[in-house]
Amino acid sequence: MQDRELLSTGLVYFMAAAEEGSFSAAARRLYLSQPAISMKISQLERSIGRPLFDRSTQKPQLTETGRQLYATACAMQREAAAFLAEAASHPASLTIGFTGAAENPELLCFVQAFRRRHPDISLEFRKGSFEEGRRQLLAGTVDCCFGLADTFTSRDRIRCRKLFMNELCVICSFDSPFAEKQCLSPADIAHARFLALDRSYGQGFHNQFLKNLAADGIEPAGIDYVQSFDELVVAVSLGRGIAIISRNLVHATEVAMQSLVDTHAESWYAAIWRDGQAGPTLALFLEEASHDMGQSRI
Repeated sequence: MQDRELLSTGLVYFMAAAEEGSFSAAARRLYLSQPAISMKISQLERSIGRPLFDRSTQKPQLTETGRQLYATACAMQREAAAFLAEAASHPASLTIGFTGAAENPELLCFVQAFRRRHPDISLEFRKGSFEEGRRQLLAGTVDCCFGLADTFTSRDRIRCRKLFMNELCVICSFDSPFAEKQCLSPADIAHARFLALDRSYGQGFHNQFLKNLAADGIEPAGIDYVQSFDELVVAVSLGRGIAIISRNLVHATEVAMQSLVDTHAESWYAAIWRDGQAGPTLALFLEEASHDMGQSRI
């Protein structure tokens, strides 16, 4: 502690003396006595083992070590000023777009931990579809969104950080023939009737869903579209069709769940933000989200 105090106060006195050209002028600037300035700078010189001023002339002149220290201290001051200006332009608050609490359990766990670590940062959530989150992000009304990477990665001016891969499963009603199996392959469900989220919920998500079916050789007997995850689960439970969904979004009491094997489909949960818009608060939030929820990035 004493070494840090000596360094911090010694640097203040050293900078003043270097800029004023004399110890007495530095003392007047800092409202101190000239001996106090001289003593503190001498202590600083002894701590580093090198002189900072050549005192053989009428006015003290910086030594080579002194010039290097002064240049380094000036650079540190400029960096600190730039950081403070950047921090002031990005208030300690974030607005986050998401599809809802039930669809984002990992996000809610992370947010609870983040708030405990940073109680001074205010977090506001705005619920909406993937497409609504994308529009809000581009309009600047939210700072970041959380959802599936497929919805956002092809969009201009958007950055995406993959956090973790969801485990995909097939869900069906309890009286469906599929409910008797523990796992299903694309061949097993190649001609089933499907339920899926409407393209208005997320165009990128919808396009990727169709590509995944084609890649797995699935030719559905039909696809019925719904407007929300809740509607999807209800429709499946009523036997209107099956759906492919992330396992963590449904409960075993609602529908039957079977692991989906030998599929080309992947489902990455991701954080999304506008390119060039990650200020200090958002950068901290994203970094801790990556650490807490996963490490994979794009």
